[in-house]
Amino acid sequence: MAHNEDTRVKIPAILHLGRLGYKYLSLKESNWDSETNIFTDVFFDSIKKSTVMLMMMMRLSDSMKK
Repeated sequence: MAHNEDTRVKIPAILHLGRLGYKYLSLKESNWDSETNIFTDVFFDSIKKSTVMLMMMMRLSDSMKK
């Protein structure tokens, strides 16, 4: 078996990052803006999640003050 960069570096790195909770995104199946290099679907989903979390924290803070 020939050892190259894929077997020694890329594949182990992808597996390790997957165990840490990162998700592999294929460029073929993803919607990304090549000008900004941002995956727009992931970006907008993250903004929605952080906005919801922020609103929940603000409501909790308001209820604790009362």
